[in-house]
Amino acid sequence: MGKYLCKLACALFLFLTFYVNAQTYPFSNLTINNGLSNEQVLSIFQSDDGVIWFGTSGGGITRFDGKSSEYLTVKDGLADNVVFSIAKDKKGRILIGTNNGLSVFDPFSHAKSKSARFKNYTTKEGLSHNRIFSIMFDENGVALLGTSRGISTFKDSICGKLHVDAKLDTSSIFRVMKDSQRNLWCSSLGAGVFKNDGNITLNYTTKDGLSNDMVFSVMEVGHNTIWICSGEGLFELVDGKFDLINPANLDTTITYYNCFKDRNNALWLGTSHGLIKQKKDGTYTLFKKQNGLVDNSIWDIFQDRESNMWFASDQGGVSKLASERFYIYTTKDSLLADEIQAVDQNSGNGEYWLGTKRGLTKLKNGKTKNYINKQLAADVSEIWEITHDGKDLFYMGTANGLIVTGGEKFNRYNCKDKEDRMNSVVNILVDSKGDILLGTQVGVAQLKDGVIEPRRDIGIPKTYVSKIVQDQKGNYWFCTDDGLFFYNGKTVKHYTEKDGLPACRVKNIIFDENDNIWLATSVGALVTKNGKFVNITSKLALTSPDVYSIVKDHNHHIWAGVSGGVVKINIEGDHKLRYYDGDYGFAGQVCNQNCMIIDKNDRICVGCSKGFVIYQQEYDSDNTLEPITKIKHIDLFYRETDWDQYADSVSAGDIPYNLELPYDKNYLTFNFIGVSLTAPEKVSYKFMLKGFDTEWHYSDETDASYPNIAPGKYEFILYACNGEDVWNREPVIFKFEIAPPFWRTWWFYGLIAAIILTGIYSYVKIRAANFQILKQNEIIEEKNETLQHLNLEIAEKNQNITDSINYARRIQRSFITSEKVISKLLKEHFILFKPRDIVSGDFYMAFEMHDRTLVVCADCTGHGIPGAFMSLVGISILNEISRSRTYIDTTEILEEIRRIIIEALNPDKLETGGKDGMDVSLISIFKKPENDMIKIHFSGANNSACLVSAKDGKVKMYEYKGDKQPVGYYSSMKPFTHHEIMAQKGDIMYLFTDGYADQFGGSRGKKFMSSQLKQHLVSMFELPLHEQKEKLDKLFMSWQGDLEQIDDVTVIGIKL
Repeated sequence: MGKYLCKLACALFLFLTFYVNAQTYPFSNLTINNGLSNEQVLSIFQSDDGVIWFGTSGGGITRFDGKSSEYLTVKDGLADNVVFSIAKDKKGRILIGTNNGLSVFDPFSHAKSKSARFKNYTTKEGLSHNRIFSIMFDENGVALLGTSRGISTFKDSICGKLHVDAKLDTSSIFRVMKDSQRNLWCSSLGAGVFKNDGNITLNYTTKDGLSNDMVFSVMEVGHNTIWICSGEGLFELVDGKFDLINPANLDTTITYYNCFKDRNNALWLGTSHGLIKQKKDGTYTLFKKQNGLVDNSIWDIFQDRESNMWFASDQGGVSKLASERFYIYTTKDSLLADEIQAVDQNSGNGEYWLGTKRGLTKLKNGKTKNYINKQLAADVSEIWEITHDGKDLFYMGTANGLIVTGGEKFNRYNCKDKEDRMNSVVNILVDSKGDILLGTQVGVAQLKDGVIEPRRDIGIPKTYVSKIVQDQKGNYWFCTDDGLFFYNGKTVKHYTEKDGLPACRVKNIIFDENDNIWLATSVGALVTKNGKFVNITSKLALTSPDVYSIVKDHNHHIWAGVSGGVVKINIEGDHKLRYYDGDYGFAGQVCNQNCMIIDKNDRICVGCSKGFVIYQQEYDSDNTLEPITKIKHIDLFYRETDWDQYADSVSAGDIPYNLELPYDKNYLTFNFIGVSLTAPEKVSYKFMLKGFDTEWHYSDETDASYPNIAPGKYEFILYACNGEDVWNREPVIFKFEIAPPFWRTWWFYGLIAAIILTGIYSYVKIRAANFQILKQNEIIEEKNETLQHLNLEIAEKNQNITDSINYARRIQRSFITSEKVISKLLKEHFILFKPRDIVSGDFYMAFEMHDRTLVVCADCTGHGIPGAFMSLVGISILNEISRSRTYIDTTEILEEIRRIIIEALNPDKLETGGKDGMDVSLISIFKKPENDMIKIHFSGANNSACLVSAKDGKVKMYEYKGDKQPVGYYSSMKPFTHHEIMAQKGDIMYLFTDGYADQFGGSRGKKFMSSQLKQHLVSMFELPLHEQKEKLDKLFMSWQGDLEQIDDVTVIGIKL
């Protein structure tokens, strides 16, 4: 089959019919560059959640929700990465036909791993062959599988073989179809077409009129009419007779892969040489790469729930066509230039006249005829305006004069002074009297006796006149940079703010059937209401308020050309707006000034900065379907979480039910999606956390974060909008609860109340006893002198003890590796060392061994003097290890320290014996890089090591966890784990004890927490290390406030 398809892919001669234009349509293409796993796409499917599934040849399945892609491959449990077909059974399971069996994916499974949600079936389970090309369900819900060896069946997890005909049972069946008469049709790769009516099987081959026995698809297109897509042409079978049909006059030997009927009964044909659409009136359109299609070879065709058409290609990926409402002509279609500055149409023959900087293009039925500037006149520069007098003459306003033509001969007219700026003609009006009035850069002029002359008599100032219009009463309206002027033939009126018109540049004026005035201005589209001008487009979030063009169609709509698209305004009622930009197929970008017309077929034609755009009303329809909205996942402190420990159950999408979180697990991020594939970029959301928010949040982002959620019951409420103001009727609601800390529970309140009552009772008793106490005061005063003497003795002894402890600190500091030694070993580093007491239970060390540098960060059992004694034991052991150089691996070093500590403190390993020890982070940094990467070994006891690295412009922390056991005696001791880390130059390795994270403080007196420390380390990655140390120190002091330091603090940062 592969060789045959390669042969069919050879370039063949192709030409277009009368109905086919070379214009570009608004295809949206999906390739490996924007989310597709493989660009050879064999099948398309849409699941109930609105997500599109693409079966590929070698890349497994790509699931696309309009914003992001997810992949299913053999690693996730899929039977094979070549996926020919995807379908859904009555139970909602997804059946996937692959090159190596049938995969059944259960979207309702609560299994956490994807592989557990797959079940695969092969010939071992009863399939006739493992290669499954197609899946079709009959009226009984039985899946008929077209395989490389006949038809297999599948229902209720049971595989079988459908025996139809001896030849069919051994043929490669590519597609299976049942017609309206319940006849079974099978297309085969090499054996023609089979038809079975339940009793008799007919086999149609080249002997019966087919050109080729390679048949890819069979479809019933009408009553008793079958179309057959073959390797050499398209055939129609009517009453047993074959006819070769040739849509779009293509070469009759090309390959037809697929036929599809959409919801409007249009037929789509995927071929090796483009995509064909046959409309209901029998006319055809051919789409190819030059029309925007991703590739000319189309394998599969699909229509989603919103009626978007999807086309799977052989080599290029996938194309989506949301609508044919717009198409565009550019220089690719032989226009003189992409920027079209003037547009008009010959009302007789329908020919478009397009003015550009380079000259004139005449366009009709996709064919162009170009006239460069020199062909129009000797020194003409560019065309700004084209007007047809409705008879035989066209008038063209240029940068240096007026050109009049009746066909191929062009006559130019100027002012007497050719340097006069009045030669710059930007607008032309042939009025009811036949006079030719001109809008120029410096006022109003008239062509009279072959000369352009100024019309100062009208009273329009010397300003840019962009449009002159004559109304039905014969009055004149002048749109200028100085505003709007009215002239009745005798007097002129200037509309100003007194008349309700804001100060602005007026570019065009039209009148609707209700005699309302509509203006295109620099501040928006304005319409008269109650004697004032109202800005209609101000409610739109446009990049610029400028409206460059304005026209009225025959369907009660005003069309306004803006920067980025066009706006359709309903004349009636509240002037409903619909904005069409690039996401809705408008590819012209900026609409040029007064460059929009309604052609003879009532189509909107727009000259734009990127081409000539035509709007077709018959293809425009509103998307009335609301998005399919769901919460994709919920993160706790920006991390995925095992919700089983906090919830009653977890859904198939990993969403917890009856979630109850402790008070300190109170930072949630909701990740969600509203699937609307017509214009996914336009999907927007509103959400609220009921109990937390006081108003709705509006956003086009797909996540919402809520930090520091107080204890209580909450509901996250989510709505999505499809971009055309269609919102979800019912919201997505997620309920959860944050449990209060014990000091905010009813029993604690009761305890406090009891304490208060007891205090009151005690107060009364104390008052009664005060009298007796007063009597005893004299005795107490006599004893005070004795106590003062004793206090002096105690103070003297305390000073002696303090002096001894300070001396012990000097001894401890002498054991710890000095900053001078560490600076030689680690060129760029910082050490934040903050003992809780005078002496510390934390210590750090750095020393060389062979070809590496070892760094230790340790937290010994206890604080103060006990911790300090333990730290000296640890330092002594490490010094002995560094001198002996016997142990070099990090795990061996920790094992040796543990052995010595146990022998010294608990040699009999008794449960009642000493359990002193230490929590340690130990890294070994190799001096010589490997492939420009720095190798690091790490082992830890209750402590972790964190590496912060910047890759692809993103800073990320990688945490390597130590073993959950101390270096010392432990009831379930096990060997320490060895971690090998490959880092790049510039990465930062952090080691720290638990003192920083365990410190109480902040506004609520809570622990700082290690997660918050890690977030700060990531955020400080770009800072020099000495600044990081200062910032960490200030942050710690600020967090601690007036509270006591509860533990020794050590944080080490090393730049690699």
